Amino acid sequence: MKTLSEKAMLASLNISCWDRYKFDAKVSNEVAAQHNTTNKAGRYNKNLLAFNPDSYKAVTGLAGEARQTHYKHTLPWSDEGSRILPCANWQKYTDTMRTLQTKFNIAAQEFVIDAPALFARSLRELNGLGNAADFPTMQKLSGSFDFRIKFSPFPTADDFRVTLQPTDMAAIRSELETNVNAAVAEAMKEPFKRLYEVVRKMAETLGNSDAIFRDTLVTNVEELLEVLPKLNLTDDVELTGMCQLIQQSLVVDPDTLRQNKYIRSDTATRAKTIMDNLASFMA
Repeated sequence: MKTLSEKAMLASLNISCWDRYKFDAKVSNEVAAQHNTTNKAGRYNKNLLAFNPDSYKAVTGLAGEARQTHYKHTLPWSDEGSRILPCANWQKYTDTMRTLQTKFNIAAQEFVIDAPALFARSLRELNGLGNAADFPTMQKLSGSFDFRIKFSPFPTADDFRVTLQPTDMAAIRSELETNVNAAVAEAMKEPFKRLYEVVRKMAETLGNSDAIFRDTLVTNVEELLEVLPKLNLTDDVELTGMCQLIQQSLVVDPDTLRQNKYIRSDTATRAKTIMDNLASFMA
């Protein structure tokens, strides 16, 4: 049987974009003076691109899509940003993320090309709030966009290599192994949380006979059921069984749910029952 270190790795995603909001100390002080208070009472942040140009929306939209994809294919691990990436998910993850990385870099370059005209327009629209010093040089602007993915081995107690007394080494390795197992157990609550959210949405929506819904009410469930088996690092039989139950009970043609009130009501009831069962796994 493969160990966890053979079944998974750690992946971290770091994306940065130019921040279009700029703190204005002068205006903050003026507002404080007008209201007879201190500048600690509030801060005024100018939006340097209030008209929200398409080229900026494109690059930030891709950043958001990449973060969602990273979250979708991984499990939580540490506060430092690393997440568990199962080896079974590696190819799909890397193919998708590399495509997004390429699109992000192209979109960032296109925004930098547009930036001089956009900044000039913003200066005009900001009027008295405008300040050319608020805008970066093109070189600095270009350097503010970054998209990096880093992979590292999944940790094990054997990774701890220092010279200590054998009894001390055994104790430390045992503690490390306990900590790793606890972190993995905590991470394995994530698939149940994801299932709970889509099932809850289905139960609440279908339970309201007047509610209008999109096909995504069902397709979101289908997409999740496709991903979760690859995230089942511990081969959790309860997670496998829950996925099978949801597949059999809740994956119903959306049009059928709209047109047949009995099937809709029955599916809503089943979703509510499954939702209640899922809640116990997240405790």
